[in-house]
Amino acid sequence: MMKFSYTIVHVPGKELFAADALSRNPQKVPYKREELEAEIDAFIQMITSSLPASSRRLDELRVAQLKDETCQKLTDYVLKGWPSKKEVDTLCAPYWQNCYEISVQDGLFMRGCRIIIPKSHQAEVLNQIHEGHLGIIKCRARARCSVYWPGISKVIEEKIKSCTACIQESSNRHQPLIPTSFPERPWEVLDPTTAYLVNKKVLEAKVERRIEGQKTNYDKHHGVRNLDELDPGQNVWITDRRVTGKVLQKTPYPRSYLVQSGRRVYRRNRKHLIPSPDFHPEPEPEDDSDVTGYQHSPADADPGCPPLMSSPQSPKTYPEKASSSTEASPDPYVTRRGRIVRPPERLDL
Repeated sequence: MMKFSYTIVHVPGKELFAADALSRNPQKVPYKREELEAEIDAFIQMITSSLPASSRRLDELRVAQLKDETCQKLTDYVLKGWPSKKEVDTLCAPYWQNCYEISVQDGLFMRGCRIIIPKSHQAEVLNQIHEGHLGIIKCRARARCSVYWPGISKVIEEKIKSCTACIQESSNRHQPLIPTSFPERPWEVLDPTTAYLVNKKVLEAKVERRIEGQKTNYDKHHGVRNLDELDPGQNVWITDRRVTGKVLQKTPYPRSYLVQSGRRVYRRNRKHLIPSPDFHPEPEPEDDSDVTGYQHSPADADPGCPPLMSSPQSPKTYPEKASSSTEASPDPYVTRRGRIVRPPERLDL
């Protein structure tokens, strides 16, 4: 039907008084070779005319495919037939599983309706696919409509995960809930709903069922996923501070890391850290008074958190208030939540 120009008109069922005899009683007519070739040519013309590329761009891809070593070997396989999997050349081995879909149409190597992109143009095409900073799913959908090369789905995922602009606007998914453990000694945790139970085994079984149900509901509702652990020295993007940093070490707390950004050290959950090899730590500012964050010092460090081998900045201390009222007050300390902490003004007689 591709060689015909036709118009489709809907006819309601109540107006179809008699069934079409030809559609109910098809005749077996031998197919002529000329008609088959004409339909194949019409199919090829339809595919090439619907490709999302200009004529100049298609000519560039034809020239690049002729120069590409892999495409040259694919030409022999397409024209002479594909050998067994063990006899296929190493360069063409990734194409073997789709060998029946690969063809040459109007001088272009195609896999179905998709152009096979030679290696010399893959980086450029990948940037065009990611134009507009679309997500992984939409970029893959765009590629499925037009282009192909082995491993393109994985390459698109790595491209988006390393894109600086995409990382700065993205966020990690929720992680599985970490339930609290059952108390080990009496009166450690009070629960009024189970306080009347005396038998420890019955109490423990009830609490475990409740905790397990809470974890199951939480994980199902948020669509949780385990995130990969970070290594010391790895560059990350801190989502809540919107700055880059470098992982220093992992704390004893679950999913908690110490991250250095400039002269500040933050303690952040893994959910707020997005790794990227293209990020570099923030340069140290000239004036530290305008930098906010978690200052890792003995005064404000969390209990149980191991000290750093070398602190990037000495702890901020406030000098004792002098008797003179004209002395300038010290700079206020700003917590990582943005709250300004000032020393109290005490009566000094």
